[in-house]
Amino acid sequence: MARAFAQDLAQDLARDDAGQAMTEYAIVIALIVVVMIGASSVFAVDFIEALGDYMENFYTMLAMPFP
Repeated sequence: MARAFAQDLAQDLARDDAGQAMTEYAIVIALIVVVMIGASSVFAVDFIEALGDYMENFYTMLAMPFP
């Protein structure tokens, strides 16, 4: 009985095109999210370093004896 149910379920899942589309959509969205997080982590380090350089130079310019 359980084997027949499993076979019927497998056949139903094999015929379900909407399920395949949703799976492909989920995989594509997951890849996009992973790429966006990876790219933002690379740029975040660069932005933090640039902000540090800007702040160091800003205080250096304020401390100079001429305007």
